[in-house]
This record gives sequence, C-alpha cells and structure tokens, in this order.
Amino acid sequence: EVPMTTVAVVSLDIPAYTILDATNVGTTDIDASTAVSNTTTSPASLYGKMTLVPMTKGQQIVTNQLTQTGFSDVLAKGEHAFTLAVPERNTFGDALTENDHVDVLWTAKFKINLKAPTGEPGKFTVKDDVYTSTKTLLQDVHVLRVISLRPPPPPSSQGNNGQAQEAAAVKASPSSAMYAEGADYQSALVLGVTDQQAEVLKFARENGLLDLTLRSSNGTVKDAQGKDVKGDHDVEKTTGVTIDTLISNYGVLPPPTIQP
Repeated sequence: EVPMTTVAVVSLDIPAYTILDATNVGTTDIDASTAVSNTTTSPASLYGKMTLVPMTKGQQIVTNQLTQTGFSDVLAKGEHAFTLAVPERNTFGDALTENDHVDVLWTAKFKINLKAPTGEPGKFTVKDDVYTSTKTLLQDVHVLRVISLRPPPPPSSQGNNGQAQEAAAVKASPSSAMYAEGADYQSALVLGVTDQQAEVLKFARENGLLDLTLRSSNGTVKDAQGKDVKGDHDVEKTTGVTIDTLISNYGVLPPPTIQP
C-alpha cells in the first residue's frame, strides 16, 4: 500500500507577488515520496503570505518561496517601489513582465510666442505656437511587477463555442485607439527606483507624456564586482530631440516660418 500525505497546493495559476488566501490555496493527497521539502499540510498557515515566484495550478507550495513581510521584502537596499500606469503601447504586446528593465522617455509641449515674417522688410507678427521636446529621462529601470488593469471578458451565453468566437473577433480586429495618445491604461507597473528617480517620474507623469523602451535581457556581462549580470544595463548618453535638433542634426527641412 502506497503511503499518502496531504499537502497545500495553489488552486489556480498565480503570478509572482500574489497574496495567498482561501481563494487560491487548497490541498491535495499525493504519494508521500513525491512531497517536496518545506511543504505544509495546513493551508491556513499560508494565508497572508506572498509568493516570490509564479505558480501553476496544483503546484505544491514551498514555504521558502514565500515572504511574510510583503512586497517590500523583494526590494534591494536603496530601491523604492513606484507605481506607473501605462497604456497598451507601453506593454509591448502584453509581453512586459517581472524583472524586465526599461528606459523612460518624456515628451512635453510648451506654449511659445513665435515670430513670423509678414513679407515686408523688417516687419513680423507674433502668434501662439507649441514647441515639443522629447528626452530619455531614466535608463535601466527595474520592473518589479506588472498588474493587468484589463476588465475580465463578459460571460457568454453561447458556451465554449461562443467564447471562442468572441476571442477570435477581438483578435481579428485590434483597436488602433489603444495605441493612440490619451489611450486608457492597460497595466500598472511597479518600478524599482531611487528617491530622485521617483521625483522625476512624478513630475514627468503630471506634466507630459511618458513612453517606455524595453531593454535586452540577452547575454551575460561582468559588473564592477566581477559578478555575472544578465542583460544590457549600459547607460547611453542622448541629446534629446526638438524640431531644432531634427533640423540641425538630421536634415529635416524647416517650415518657412522657422529659421534653421
């Protein structure tokens, strides 16, 4: 007779940094020889703890993959969590995930008074205009967590076939409005930043338009201490871009009312 034991398992797929409770923890009976170390037979003893790794339905819950103190336990010394809601264009096709690294770009529009020649020698008019500037503000920012803000799909009265048809319709006709300026937020990112970077993000979020670029995670290099570090973490010096930069450095032709 095979000896059996009861262990606590997750009852559904959950991402990293999920708080455990009665809705996502259950028990199952397994062959005692297949029980892994540091499991528990008491689901209630896990409630309120947070997972450090993603888990799949039916997976045994290992206590050393949990933390009692909450999300702050995953922060490095000097690292602070900052939440930034982003639209679809900054989720990279919903592929952005924990431990990715991103650069933050900011675009601001300034109201200016522009002098325009009237055609008569020495005379000009003044008109209101908008001057746009774009700059990479922060580089190599650590993504600690990605929280989906998408509403759940509505229940279908047509069963599995109806749900499949709805999903196919949505996939076949993506909305370009989701990528437009002012689009609704689709995800909230928890970023690991310094206090100075948090101040920059706070100001930039409230006074302009933020966009992200995703850094490569391929390859391994040595850091200053000789430790292996995965991915691209080099800081790149950028000029920032305005219409003047595009005219002087990239050959963009100016309109008649702007002098190069």
